Amino acid sequence: MVTGRLLDTDYVGLRSPDRSICSYLASLGRAVVVTNSLQQLKQVIRAHSGKVESVNQLDEYTFFRDRYKRDEPETALLVISDATIRRWCGARWRIGASRRIRAAAAMARLQATHLDAFVKGLQVSTSLRADVPSPFGQLSLSAEGVTSDIYGTLAFQTPIAELAFAQVTPTEAQAYRRYRDRYQRNWRQFFDPIAIRFHIDGQADGRLALDCTVRPLIAASEYNRYIEVTGNGNLTPKAGDPRPESLAQIIATLDRNAPQMRLFGNLAGQMAPGLRANPLGWLGDWVTVYADEDPFWAEFAAARDHDPDSQADAFVEENIHRLPVALQVDVSNPLKLTGFLVALRAFVEQTAPNMTTWETLTHQEQAYVRIRPAQRVRGQSDMLQALALYYAVSPDGLILSLNETLIQKFLDRKLGKSEQGIPSLAGPDWLGQNMAIRVAGRGIDLLQALFDQDVRALLRARSWGNLIILNEWQRRYRDMAPLAVHERYWQTRLVCPGGGDYVWNEEFKTLESTVFGCPGRPKQPASLSTPLTRIKQLGMGLTFEDNGLRAKAELTREGPLHRDSLPVGSNSSP
Repeated sequence: MVTGRLLDTDYVGLRSPDRSICSYLASLGRAVVVTNSLQQLKQVIRAHSGKVESVNQLDEYTFFRDRYKRDEPETALLVISDATIRRWCGARWRIGASRRIRAAAAMARLQATHLDAFVKGLQVSTSLRADVPSPFGQLSLSAEGVTSDIYGTLAFQTPIAELAFAQVTPTEAQAYRRYRDRYQRNWRQFFDPIAIRFHIDGQADGRLALDCTVRPLIAASEYNRYIEVTGNGNLTPKAGDPRPESLAQIIATLDRNAPQMRLFGNLAGQMAPGLRANPLGWLGDWVTVYADEDPFWAEFAAARDHDPDSQADAFVEENIHRLPVALQVDVSNPLKLTGFLVALRAFVEQTAPNMTTWETLTHQEQAYVRIRPAQRVRGQSDMLQALALYYAVSPDGLILSLNETLIQKFLDRKLGKSEQGIPSLAGPDWLGQNMAIRVAGRGIDLLQALFDQDVRALLRARSWGNLIILNEWQRRYRDMAPLAVHERYWQTRLVCPGGGDYVWNEEFKTLESTVFGCPGRPKQPASLSTPLTRIKQLGMGLTFEDNGLRAKAELTREGPLHRDSLPVGSNSSP
């Protein structure tokens, strides 16, 4: 335990010789400061006393705090100011970070060279300065490994704020100038101040909410194409034709005059001159894709559980005509839409004559259209026999789907006969004004299933990747646990990302995962615990503001949120 006084402020702390344990505590008015660096504590004290500018004096903080008011639900507010980003991108910080990385690499190499001596407790030289380049300072050995008098240890590297240097090498200067010139091309004048508000509800519903504002966005933002397509639209609660039976839905506003939309319209006009000027003039304010509750999903889940590697793909291929997914588009001018559909049908008939059949069907005295391959084409395969595209038109909407039931449900909603008694998607409003996603109920399971195979393969590869070094520690140090060796000398706790343990397989003379096995005898887990496992509802949204972006996300889990329930990566430091 350590105590001291810094700039007329008392502090207490815990610090081990190698700083693997390093924490300082001080009280400033009504605030408590916890940090692992006295240099950082000094700066906080100076800001509190008014000797340096504090965050609450910045214009961006005023803007963010006005948006995220204190009397609203808030667990934490993180503000990354323009000055902070400039510091992180500055020469001292970037070069300091580079030196720490190179020092860590040199120390790791030396530690690997003398690892047998460390583990077996043999006598080794306490000074290795002659073995390494001088920039890494005086290096010494202890029972725990290599220590640098400048950069600390592999367990705790000296914070960049504590590194004192006034000169750099020509190579470092050249590398930084190259980085700086490339980086600052993306900005007009300011960097991207960022604020993120977190709210964690510890009650039974386990609700977690995140609200992030980035303003302004960089000039070369990846979001520019989305900003152009979505325009200045605003999603209303009724946008997307909300329905209680939806499992998942994504929606975005539309700008008919966006360059991408004009390009598509011009292309359509060239292919079908009958569409005339502005073929997409019928488009409304939004477009959405959604998946509805249907027996299809239960059958898909059963096929996936029976044989994840092949049965699920085969089921989808054989039942693609039943896929309960629909595309729905808002319509601003039904007469223009009618002309568009007539011209489109004429174009299809002209370019592929006698290849499709168009039939008008009715449901509740309302018409819809079925487009399917002609009889001579359908006879070529069983899949084509059932495959068809359905569409229906209302004065304010166009819907397309491979599943006829979804078309009929759309028509029922227009008659006020939608299904009742099924839990609705979370929240009455979309979380974003330009783009939004909602997923609920079985939709969470489906979302997990879509990525399940890729996730399994990735987690298995990471799990087996740990076996290489663990087997080496097992071979070299048989009287010590290989996981303990790695964690003690490389400050990384190797964990199986599938949630299993590493145990010895005597038959194959290797460690293996209790979840994934080993390459010689793989295991196929029946289920994996992922961040989606306990989520009941998920919502996200994007709003494009003046030179800025606001993103929101909300999720509700089964049971309260606890630290122990958060996902663990394949490698995590203690």
